[in-house]
Amino acid sequence: MPTNSETIVIIPTMNRATLVTDTLDAILNQTLQPDCLVIVDDGSTDNSLKVIRNWKNRTNPSFETKLIALPYNMGVSVARNVGLAQARSSHRYIYFLDSDDIPPAHFLQHATAALNQRPDAIAATSNRLFQYENRKVEFSNHKLMNTNPQSWFLKHGGGIVSPSLFRATSIRQLGGYNETLLTGQDLECFFRLANSGHWLHLSTCSTIIGRHQLHLNLRCHDSSRRWAHIQENCLDNFVKKNIVPRPNYRCLIAQKWKYAGLEILISLHSAKEARDCFRRSLSWNLSANIQTLVYLIAASSVHWLLTILNKFNMYNQFINKANQVRLKHKLRL
Repeated sequence: MPTNSETIVIIPTMNRATLVTDTLDAILNQTLQPDCLVIVDDGSTDNSLKVIRNWKNRTNPSFETKLIALPYNMGVSVARNVGLAQARSSHRYIYFLDSDDIPPAHFLQHATAALNQRPDAIAATSNRLFQYENRKVEFSNHKLMNTNPQSWFLKHGGGIVSPSLFRATSIRQLGGYNETLLTGQDLECFFRLANSGHWLHLSTCSTIIGRHQLHLNLRCHDSSRRWAHIQENCLDNFVKKNIVPRPNYRCLIAQKWKYAGLEILISLHSAKEARDCFRRSLSWNLSANIQTLVYLIAASSVHWLLTILNKFNMYNQFINKANQVRLKHKLRL
């Protein structure tokens, strides 16, 4: 297979011994091979390191392959930045790939060709196929990335690292990933990146995105609030740079805070924290947010109701009964 001497692939991994070789094989099978593959193990406690070493010895890739083992779990942003530090000046393109995702065989070839044709472009993103543990598959079209990537990020969050090839100079100018974030790292990084050039959409291929219990989003009871904070910070940075956010951006942030409040009210049963989220929602978009105002008033009432129930040791009974009713009648707010 032909070698692309200008691309470095960076794969962070942690405790994915049963998944990582499929991802590594996907790179090995690319019709346009990378110049370098860097695998950063982020403190795995299973036998991931052994599995990766065995894969390397068995396949003997024609391109340079490095395995870096971090001493303990430092987070995916640190792992990606460690891999990014291995990039040379000759590497024109950066491909960050999650260790449970599978790019199609012609991904690097198509993405590189697209970026070569558009010197003003900073990234090229394919569509996605979400593959769940129950084998359910969902298709996600990224056509909007070609016209308004910021709007796409505010609507859908991140999750496009594996379907995307980036121009190395743009990633270097950003300074890599924000290592203080526990989730939403892609969103924060790519929202900043989208201000510096055009974003291409690859309609010719789709990357398979794994969905399983190892994903942080599926483990957090307040994931919506975490996302809302990150997305709000993205818009705040717009304002600091004297860039006026589009009206629909404010509506999208207001919607995120509304969903965060509902999630907290239902999952964490915290009316006080839910009210804070609803207030933030109203601060972003008061005129078109009547539903959130109703939720805020309801949450305040629920707060006092739960306080009284807790005083009389009836709190758990009430919550269990409310959940039973919600599930029986499939209530959705």
